[in-house]
Amino acid sequence: MDTLVCYYSRSGHSKAYAKRLAKELHADLREIVEVQRRFTGPIGFLKAGYDSKNEKKRSIHLSGLTLLDSFKTVIVVSPVWAGNVPPAVREFAFTYRIRSSDLFVLINHKGSDPEGFLPKFQKLFPKAERMTVITRLKDSEEVAEQKFLSVLEQVRNK
Repeated sequence: MDTLVCYYSRSGHSKAYAKRLAKELHADLREIVEVQRRFTGPIGFLKAGYDSKNEKKRSIHLSGLTLLDSFKTVIVVSPVWAGNVPPAVREFAFTYRIRSSDLFVLINHKGSDPEGFLPKFQKLFPKAERMTVITRLKDSEEVAEQKFLSVLEQVRNK
């Protein structure tokens, strides 16, 4: 396979998008996993938001994958936490520094203003050819589907 879909997901939304992308593109699928598990419930939610807002990083692994150089195309699927990049995705960007691949980023979030978080993603993934944002509370199902299909089309046309 020459395409890799990497995702980080706490609630399952990013995972669903990533699985669908991997299936449609016949791509390798890898989860960005935090080495140390997060607390669940309200305390975990607050701590996750705090870590994200303060641009913390967390130790991660990519389900056994160490190098991305063999992939022609890499797609990163990420949520937004507290208007920022989740710590695991931030660490992924620093650890794997994607150089030789075509890079696409699909961001899914509940409803915060993309103008607040998009520059942060762009700074971490400066070589991304495209960043697509799906807003679950604002985008209709049709609009979200169109955005998803536009990512598929652009990746296929590479």
